[in-house]
Amino acid sequence: MSQWYKVSLLPLAPYFFGQELGAELGNKHSYYQFSSIFPQQSTLLGLIRHQILLQHGIATPPMVDAKEIPTNLVSNVGFKPEYNKKNYGKIKKISPVFLQNNNEGHYFPSTNEYVNIKGEIYKLEPDVEIEYNSLTSASMGTIKLKCTFGNVTKPYSLKHLFHEYLSNISGTEKVDLSNVIRTASQVGVYKHSSRGLDSVGNTEAYFKRDYINLGLLDKIDPSICENKGIDDQFHTASLDHHFQLLNEWSFAFYVEMEDNTTLSSTDYRVAILGKEQSTFLIRITDKSNEINTSWLNQDSIANGINKIVLLSDAYLLEQEIIKNTLLINGSTVRFRSFSRDLLVSNNFSKLHFKDKSDSYTLLKRGSVIYTKSAIELKNLFDLQTGWRTIGYNHFITK
Repeated sequence: MSQWYKVSLLPLAPYFFGQELGAELGNKHSYYQFSSIFPQQSTLLGLIRHQILLQHGIATPPMVDAKEIPTNLVSNVGFKPEYNKKNYGKIKKISPVFLQNNNEGHYFPSTNEYVNIKGEIYKLEPDVEIEYNSLTSASMGTIKLKCTFGNVTKPYSLKHLFHEYLSNISGTEKVDLSNVIRTASQVGVYKHSSRGLDSVGNTEAYFKRDYINLGLLDKIDPSICENKGIDDQFHTASLDHHFQLLNEWSFAFYVEMEDNTTLSSTDYRVAILGKEQSTFLIRITDKSNEINTSWLNQDSIANGINKIVLLSDAYLLEQEIIKNTLLINGSTVRFRSFSRDLLVSNNFSKLHFKDKSDSYTLLKRGSVIYTKSAIELKNLFDLQTGWRTIGYNHFITK
């Protein structure tokens, strides 16, 4: 019998989740990078695989001979887009990552649903549909948008700036994103010693990185992170200062396991994630009152024009998207992941280019799709089994 778990991630300091920016590819000059707000779903898959190996005494440093790893627990290979895998050992599926407040709720970005017009926040709504007499693409037409604020309606203009909210899954509550996250910048000098000179012979480059601070930090009782059992088989620490978030914002996601024995509930322990080795407290629970996965299934979709909001980044072929949408109000994000076969090598400290996946362009979470073919789109999203299994291609209709 399968078992659902909730995994919570509380950042202990400003974090940095890397993302591939087209302007930075191959660049040895001064650069500017900014963190993604959310971790990639492939990162969460790696986190859970690692936690399972830790709990079974397999990933205790130094890792035992990789050829002895029981790959039926976690699969010997992580996420590879081209594999279209339906599970990873005992891991059946992972939900999209979301934000929670005081360990409750499911909050997702509403980054393309509201605009700021002279200080007033207007909601974007569908207006009239436009049909084409002669089509030069696979699209069947488009739709105009309007801005509404109470009884006031205005035409939508591309000059209007989006106002970014977080909305709960039922749409009954929204929170200004700027009240939840803040940026913390780091500047410095990057040495080219390992990469050689740049094109004009310089040995140094300046950089700036924008980390994300999820709320404000305050000290709490250090006992929250004390070592509790299983000795050093978990990455635990006795820290001098332990933190919680004011308003208690944290990440969370659900994972479904094939059984209730492979993964165990744990109190807070330290996990390392992200490009700059950011530290998080991880908590795993199977308490039924903390688990609500009903929103993962979109079973009832009405006829007519539907507004779809992506809860996660989504992958579809371009021609499939164009054919089944009237309008997309959103943006794209580049995706690439690392994966190494556990039966070949267990050295993850030096990943190489050959361990990278190809680069993919995904529709970004929070993007809004207007369509008359919501059921067809749902079927197309579901067909991308590999992406769906680890939490991509999820949406909600509004």
